[in-house]
Amino acid sequence: MAVEFDILIVGAGPAGAERTQNGHADGLQSRTLEIIHSFGFGSSVYEEANRLQEVCFWNPGPDGTIRRTDRIPDTIPGISRFQQSVLHQGRIEEHFFKFIERTSDKVVVLRPAKPTKLVIDETLLETSGYPITVEVQSSPTELTNGHSLDKYTVKCRYLIGYDGARS
Repeated sequence: MAVEFDILIVGAGPAGAERTQNGHADGLQSRTLEIIHSFGFGSSVYEEANRLQEVCFWNPGPDGTIRRTDRIPDTIPGISRFQQSVLHQGRIEEHFFKFIERTSDKVVVLRPAKPTKLVIDETLLETSGYPITVEVQSSPTELTNGHSLDKYTVKCRYLIGYDGARS
């Protein structure tokens, strides 16, 4: 069974989901918060996040013990109305997924899933067809017809991949 989408995005976290239970993309720069705010859910993210106040630098002292040698503001004052913040990656993703559910009936997020095979049919590249075929492995998912699906094929026109810190 193959499903067709114009665009398939592999990786569905803030920069491509990877490990929501352990959290890796926890930091939110001021500009990121401004973009999220433009989507309409920045206030809820910012209210839940912990704001970073300062950065401390630590170095060995003359006697070999580690000591704080400097302290500076974490965010340049006046650069943004938002201050650099941290929030668990899983919570950031939940805010994005709720936004997607509220604003689109055409976007499908299936997790966890990983691509296992990629085939590009070059004869379809300059057509209106679906030249990219991706085989996907996921946890068993209940479909509306009552059958479960854990391996499936996606045909798409464009494929975008995100892999968080390794992108």
